[in-house]
Amino acid sequence: HYVFSADCKPYMEWQSVALYYSWVSAGAPGRFTRLLSCDEPNYPYVNSVPTHVTPLYTNIDPNDPYSAYNLPGSMMHWTQHNRTDRKWIIKLDADMIVRKPLSVTAGLEAEEGLVAAGIYGYLHGVDNEMAEMFVPDAQTRSILAKVGGWEIFHAPDLARAAPLWYEYTKRVRTDKRVWWPFKGTGDVFITETNPRPWISEMYGYVFGAAVAGLRHNVVHSCQLYAGMAPWDDASFDPFLIHYGIRIEIPEVSAGGSPSGEARRPAWAWDKHHELQGGADARDKLSCAIPFAPFPEVPERLVPTPATDGKTLTREKAETRRVEVVRELMVALNDGVRWHRARACGEAADDGDVFSEKRSESEKAKADAEASAAADGERRAAAATEGVSRRKAKASLPRRAAGGSLSRTRGDAGALGDAR
Repeated sequence: HYVFSADCKPYMEWQSVALYYSWVSAGAPGRFTRLLSCDEPNYPYVNSVPTHVTPLYTNIDPNDPYSAYNLPGSMMHWTQHNRTDRKWIIKLDADMIVRKPLSVTAGLEAEEGLVAAGIYGYLHGVDNEMAEMFVPDAQTRSILAKVGGWEIFHAPDLARAAPLWYEYTKRVRTDKRVWWPFKGTGDVFITETNPRPWISEMYGYVFGAAVAGLRHNVVHSCQLYAGMAPWDDASFDPFLIHYGIRIEIPEVSAGGSPSGEARRPAWAWDKHHELQGGADARDKLSCAIPFAPFPEVPERLVPTPATDGKTLTREKAETRRVEVVRELMVALNDGVRWHRARACGEAADDGDVFSEKRSESEKAKADAEASAAADGERRAAAATEGVSRRKAKASLPRRAAGGSLSRTRGDAGALGDAR
């Protein structure tokens, strides 16, 4: 069961539909649920992807609006108010693209009490005096790990860890001992003006998971940050593309390699660029606003010859870096176009991976189920659960906000008893 956290802003919507579209396109099995922290009763995109609605946690401290509270808060809410019949829960970040299904049988080992997770080496507080501030027990400190971004949990483990994740996020965020000028967090963005570490939530997870008794299989190469060069075969063909940092592509010389002209970027993009401009410019899902596509990498900037996409060689690292960036930008545009094709009636440029293998009768049945689930969600305060990939292939109801593909499964076991 794949889950991720978002809040109700247009900036998060295009990320949500792109992630969802990539999940289905990758052929990932299981279910998919967005955990939407939102306090807008008439939010137009509540059903843009399968969604469980949670309270908005950003302002739990009136003196410190911190949107990252939504991640542990929404995980806690989902585990306490929803159901899954899946053994494994895969937590992603919104700013990711799924390239291959994540699996405990594909080198991402996890088991009861052992979480597979990505390495985040800058979490220096795991190794210094900060750890003892929040985790006084030495045995518990011994299982701390520098991890984040994505995780694979045995379902009952997440149910046990989520409240502690939330609690320790609050503790780290409000503890003045780790505010500026303390340098031990590894957060390079803290200043005297903004003294609290932005990565408080990451430490909240690390400390909370350890207190819950969870160990970690620290995986180095499951994800590749777009713009970074791969370092081994696994990162050359990653499961995930993560686009949390600025990406730059240099001009290519006549020989097919990056130009030596101070490597000035011929193309650059940062997801935060999408926060600029007016509200209309930021809303890429609105049917009332023509879609302004994300800038794709021109073919002339991709070094040649192409790689095989599988095996790292030193001379191919830069080529693969650019190929992955180009793949990312195409995936973002494909995801938004898919949504707009269904919500706005616009033509999509690519094939419909959601419905091409389903008959018209199957689609009609799934649409009827989706409409019933959406009606049930409006009547009830509880939000709906994500649906299986098979149901996800059904077309969404053609309306401005999309249609819910979620269903409440009354016959599924409680999360703590997931099979």
